[in-house]
Amino acid sequence: ILERGEIAKQDILRFSDARNKLNDKMNEVYSSDVGRRIASDEMLVAAVSQTLSIAIPNENTAPTLLARLEALLSVPKQAMEQNIAGYKPGESLNSAFGELEKQGKEAQAIVDRVASDLSAITRKATELPVNRELDLRQALSSLEEIKEQQRSALIAQARDDAKLEGAKVLAAQEVENERLLTEAKAKAAKLAGAQMAEKIVADAQAEKVKQDAERKAQQAMIEKAKLEQDFQKDLPEIRNYLTNYLSDGYELRGGGKGPASLRALRGTPIFEPGRRGLEAIIHYASNRNDRPRGPIEPETGGDYGWKIANKDVLTKVQSLLTKYAELLVEKGILAP
Repeated sequence: ILERGEIAKQDILRFSDARNKLNDKMNEVYSSDVGRRIASDEMLVAAVSQTLSIAIPNENTAPTLLARLEALLSVPKQAMEQNIAGYKPGESLNSAFGELEKQGKEAQAIVDRVASDLSAITRKATELPVNRELDLRQALSSLEEIKEQQRSALIAQARDDAKLEGAKVLAAQEVENERLLTEAKAKAAKLAGAQMAEKIVADAQAEKVKQDAERKAQQAMIEKAKLEQDFQKDLPEIRNYLTNYLSDGYELRGGGKGPASLRALRGTPIFEPGRRGLEAIIHYASNRNDRPRGPIEPETGGDYGWKIANKDVLTKVQSLLTKYAELLVEKGILAP
């Protein structure tokens, strides 16, 4: 175990060195003509943006892994130093060791991938002209603004389409209601005098109200069944992406321990569209959070943190929470 720990320590130190070199390389690209050469080509700017969209382990990752490693080795070291007979590392220690080694390798793989992609991009930019109007940071910021505008436009178009479709359905239903009332009035006038006609019309109106209520109830049942079907299909993703709200904890609740409260979540900007809502997801997973984060990355803060944040993960968290929040409460998975 101690030999294995030494190997793990060296791997973590190599990862830390690689991460520092990557950070230096990124700063060098940002501040040199290399970045301005990349900024002169839209495809390379997009490639850099895609590369940086990966959640790169931060500077605290290596110290955290080393601290965990030291804690895991404390008992075996004590057993060796005190020559404790019969000591044997348990399964929980081996399991924890395996998880730590896995996290270290995953972190190393991410840094290696980003470093490799960044090197490939800088090589492609060697022969390009220097962009005197924009540096790489400005080019990335412009690209992100364009993406944000495109996302907002798509959302607005989808809402407009839904409103138009709903208006068409309501208009058609209203026309059908008027036709039924006209037929009822004609029938009443033919069968009886004015007094009887009024009664028949009133009965027809009551029947229409009843049918409308039944139709709405039936539609609600259909929509509920469809939502339940979608929920079962998306359940693995829900458990993964929403683990920061569904796990037991004390934060974002009215008291006691358990999953987060929908009422408390409604009191945050998490459901708001756009940057404010997505940044709130990171913020509440990073500050005073006592639940597993799941795939939500740690908070970096500021414009740079927003640029490198994994928007796809944050959008997925927001969309699943928005779609299934009420159903999760109904099922007892999320607190009211």
